[in-house]
Amino acid sequence: GGEVAVVETSASAKAGCNMVSALFYVQLGDVNKAPELYTALSLAMHHPGCKIVLMTDNQTKTSAWEAIEEVEVMRLDSKRTEKLRETKELMLFRHIMEIDLLMQYNKEAKASGIPAPNVVFLDTDVMIMKPLLPVFERTVTSIDAKGNRVEAAWDVGMTVRSACPRKFKDRCLTQPINTGVKFVHGEHVKGALSLWQVAADYWVLENSAFFCFTHLIGSSDGKPITYEEGIEQKIKRRMRRNSTADFLCDQAAFFNAIMAGKHVIRGPPWGRFNFSNYSSLGQEMIAVPRTSKGKPAPANSDRAEQRIRLNFLPCNRWNAILSGRHADDCKPQGYRSYIIHFKGSSSKPKGKILWAVMKHAYATYGKPDGPRSNQYFNEIYSAASLLRPDD
Repeated sequence: GGEVAVVETSASAKAGCNMVSALFYVQLGDVNKAPELYTALSLAMHHPGCKIVLMTDNQTKTSAWEAIEEVEVMRLDSKRTEKLRETKELMLFRHIMEIDLLMQYNKEAKASGIPAPNVVFLDTDVMIMKPLLPVFERTVTSIDAKGNRVEAAWDVGMTVRSACPRKFKDRCLTQPINTGVKFVHGEHVKGALSLWQVAADYWVLENSAFFCFTHLIGSSDGKPITYEEGIEQKIKRRMRRNSTADFLCDQAAFFNAIMAGKHVIRGPPWGRFNFSNYSSLGQEMIAVPRTSKGKPAPANSDRAEQRIRLNFLPCNRWNAILSGRHADDCKPQGYRSYIIHFKGSSSKPKGKILWAVMKHAYATYGKPDGPRSNQYFNEIYSAASLLRPDD
């Protein structure tokens, strides 16, 4: 594949802020349609001066995004842009660009001795309700190899479902992770990079019966899909079989990367814990990236196995969804919720309405952690309760 044109960054991100938010946006179809900017605008409001990296191809117009002071653009080269637009497999190329960004930060940290910035990967249909920085300051409880409870910093934060209603119970087991919100602790970016690479192994290099959307919804003929072809053939075949395969692949790749890890004590806890009762829950695992031939990477390589401390964050606080068929157990918890995700076609435009309410609340009552925080959240969540998606 071609090289990715990367923005100039430093290990310290921007002065006074040690967090970078990364969004992926590619404009397909109507090139004159204005993008919804509420994700970037709400990020900038709550994190002034913190860098926002917009990951895109080399054809998408970005002037509206770049009008936001914090936004810097990272573009695919022409060769990868051509592949993206031919296959329309957006999530695969998002995953590739996320790996490139993590590799860049890991390289800078290794060369300078200064930890990489904390990174938040976000969909462009989420609303940031209040500052996200506190998540990086917290430790997480996990179990070490001897069975002892350990409070320690974490490497990767993932939002998870926990107590799906009966008709959605399988979703908690096969789709517990939503990859629209992911956190990477800057001091442990190497471990995070390892997990992303393992997910890519499943997505791109796997030559077994596993395949992303057969795992989640089955193939069109009910038979396992195996691949021995090159990546272009894989992509074309995948998209012919199911138009939603691309989005399911993203979740399935991380799901299987975590499930396949060497778990220190026990496997991932979904289906066994009600996460709505936890602020977070830790899990230690060892990620084992593989070579292009499917073998474990050599111990002395950049892709060698890494011990990772995962931070499972409840979706009702860190990836909340308004009432509707997508919500399950992820409905917002009022002022405890940091992020609202507008999932579903009729829900996405309503983010623009909530952004207008948030701007008014911010101008009237000040910051959400200020002396009038109750009034701030009351106004916002009163409006959110009326924005019920109908799909």
